[in-house]
Amino acid sequence: LIEAGEEIGLGENSREMVLSCLVSTARIVQELNISPEQLVTMVASKGGTTEACLSLWTESNFKQLVKDGVNKALGRAKELER
Repeated sequence: LIEAGEEIGLGENSREMVLSCLVSTARIVQELNISPEQLVTMVASKGGTTEACLSLWTESNFKQLVKDGVNKALGRAKELER
């Protein structure tokens, strides 16, 4: 996300913007005791920028890629235990 921000011209501000967004999102999800999906429903405007990004991630099967990464790390952790 930081690199993407830099590539679209946010420069050095990209890091701070991304970190601030991630921390704020986590805080809201925790404080309201809601799921990330519920937060998206609350904040994403129909046809807006968030929806456009999430649509691409859904089409690209981003969620499965994250799950695969977690499983790969778990497999490696089990190998290292031996």
